[in-house]
Amino acid sequence: MDNSFTVKVVDKVLVHAEEPWNDHWLPFTNFDLLVPPFDVGSTFFYKKPSHGSFHTIVDTLKASLSPALSLYPPLAGQIEWNGAVGENQIHCNNQGVEFIEAVADVELKELNLYNPDD
Repeated sequence: MDNSFTVKVVDKVLVHAEEPWNDHWLPFTNFDLLVPPFDVGSTFFYKKPSHGSFHTIVDTLKASLSPALSLYPPLAGQIEWNGAVGENQIHCNNQGVEFIEAVADVELKELNLYNPDD
């Protein structure tokens, strides 16, 4: 089997939390300081809808992300140096999250999801 396939980015937008927004800093917990930093990416797969278009479903997911970020402000922020306290903290500044829609010329059953680096 040939392990190569092409992925095409269809849309890439920055989604921000809904208003009202309260810019603030959040300190790390002791557990946060023990665990090394790592990138947390998420990939979701959905069954083909029985009604409605794929575009409608993607738009619904995008629209639902904004209210969710309002409930969890750290997810829409970034880790930065807070000079006022002299340490890295989570700056809940509503920088937003990247929402990427992509398509690939491969079937899911052909992917080795146990080794995502492949």
